Amino acid sequence: MKSHSSRLGETPILKLIMQMSTPSVVSMMVIAAYSMVDAIFVGRFVGPDGLAAIGSNIPATILMMGFALFVGVGGGTAISRSLGTEKHETVNRILGVMLFLVLCLGVVSLLIGLTGTGWIHRLIGTSEGIMTSATDYLNILLIGGPLTIFSMSMNNAVRSEGNARMAQWFPW
Repeated sequence: MKSHSSRLGETPILKLIMQMSTPSVVSMMVIAAYSMVDAIFVGRFVGPDGLAAIGSNIPATILMMGFALFVGVGGGTAISRSLGTEKHETVNRILGVMLFLVLCLGVVSLLIGLTGTGWIHRLIGTSEGIMTSATDYLNILLIGGPLTIFSMSMNNAVRSEGNARMAQWFPW
């Protein structure tokens, strides 16, 4: 049986693009549907203040995702190049560095989440009316941050190896 990475060098480009992009598109659609359903439930059962609290946390969420993708895309690119030159020991070292960086970022996220995030909301100008809800929501996001950072980063490592279908099942 062929490995996923050897398939990358042998499959015609158009077919490969379709095989590799379809799982990513499906994953992105699931994430978008999750966000819409989340907004519907919060809007109906919590109200406008709940939606505002979620919205005020978008910068912090994007920042956390950015750090995760920084590790994932950079490491994934290096893994793909190493697999192309058949340097499997280098792949293992790159993956080890990625895991170390993910661990460090996860610990930072966890520590910020556990120590409180009111200062972040004061910094970005969140109104006092939603400060408590926004802070509570961000604390929960940051406490779950290590898992989010791990899954987003390692998802790119899996894709770089050529296994986009497996990456589809763990889109975050």
